[in-house]
Amino acid sequence: MIERRTLAVWGYGAAALLGAVPLMVLPFLIFGPARSGGEVDGARILVATSCATAGLAWGLTFAGLSYRRSDEFNRAASRHAWHWGGLFGLAASMPLAVFIGLGGLHWAVPAITAGRTLGHAFAYGYGLAVFAQFAGAVAALAWWKLSRR
Repeated sequence: MIERRTLAVWGYGAAALLGAVPLMVLPFLIFGPARSGGEVDGARILVATSCATAGLAWGLTFAGLSYRRSDEFNRAASRHAWHWGGLFGLAASMPLAVFIGLGGLHWAVPAITAGRTLGHAFAYGYGLAVFAQFAGAVAALAWWKLSRR
């Protein structure tokens, strides 16, 4: 039989996904698919950003509750997996990011457009994720060291 702690951990994890995903999909249900042609829709941007923020807050809240209900072994396993899995996953994605950023998808599938603007947009998006992960790690390390004095 599954113990209560394990059920709570899985329940919080399910609540994180089942609450966050609908919040993040909501703008697409409200506005429909994005228009082609590069038009900027302020309402779509604000609603999508707000829903993404709400979904993120929901998911992080329940992920944190799930982590807090975990035992010490599972917490250590989670930290280890996120640290090493995230590090090696990010490193493994670098060659693929270079391939895509330089127009490799167009080379492999000519129907996919390529160009300098698209390459720069992709590089900025990839760089944002790498920078955010690095900044988050530095902030978490600083917090951990300061809180252990």
